[in-house]
Amino acid sequence: PGAGESASNYRQNLAAPITSKQYDTRVDHVLSQRQFVFARWSWKDLAAVAPNALLLPANSTIDHSRSLAGAYNFTITPRLVNEFRAGLSNDNQGSTYAFDGNKITSSFGLQGLPARTYIGIPTFSFSSGTTSFGMSNPPFQLTHTTQFSDNLTWMKGRHTMKFGADVRRLQTQSPLSGL
Repeated sequence: PGAGESASNYRQNLAAPITSKQYDTRVDHVLSQRQFVFARWSWKDLAAVAPNALLLPANSTIDHSRSLAGAYNFTITPRLVNEFRAGLSNDNQGSTYAFDGNKITSSFGLQGLPARTYIGIPTFSFSSGTTSFGMSNPPFQLTHTTQFSDNLTWMKGRHTMKFGADVRRLQTQSPLSGL
């Protein structure tokens, strides 16, 4: 390491390819002169390779996203407009390891380790600027969101007033939330 560089003694550049497939589709429909609706569907699948240092095989990561949204707009009078929207979204993100952390840890021949409750590799830290290594459980997160909103716009003279409500239900599962 150079002068003042004490964080790591190991550097490596590895390929990290990403494959992303996605599309959006939207439909708009005029019901009458005063009413129209729209609906949108979005879909995305992403796969990536996340390299690891120190000869560990690369991780595989995924992100699968889906969302559906719709709206209904109604011009009640020329000065009073209502918009109702609803949406659903799901997102599934995670990683997998291409190695058996328990097998690798056993091969180190370490004695007196506590019971292992994860599939990664224990963290090994060294002093004097030597690279540390270790990996916890592969991360994942599942998210589901439901949303409803209604907005009323009222125009009176030079004034515009908006009233509305937005209700959301957010659900997330991840290793930290006990799943």
